[in-house]
Amino acid sequence: MTDFFRINLPYGMQRNDKGEWCFFNREYTYLGSKERVTIEEDSPFYCHYEGITDKLLEDLAADSSSITRNEKNEIVRVWFYGDATNPSEEKLDAELWDMYQGKLKILCNLKK
Repeated sequence: MTDFFRINLPYGMQRNDKGEWCFFNREYTYLGSKERVTIEEDSPFYCHYEGITDKLLEDLAADSSSITRNEKNEIVRVWFYGDATNPSEEKLDAELWDMYQGKLKILCNLKK
């Protein structure tokens, strides 16, 4: 996997207690960062986005096991791909890359 993909493109997103979302990279830190840093609940990287529904999050998830829910059954974390569906592996699969790009297009249309 290239460092650019691993560091700068979203691997998933997580929600804080305020209902805001933050995107994380394959290093489980903020996009653009190589250092493993805990993503804090009050981080300025969290934003409120309109139109985020469970259906949208389920569509973004790699599969049903790529979703974490809290004790209230609210989705709090979603992974966009897994090891088997990684669009950036050495044997680049055009279909996996197209699926990932489709998810990025959905994310790019979110409104704050």
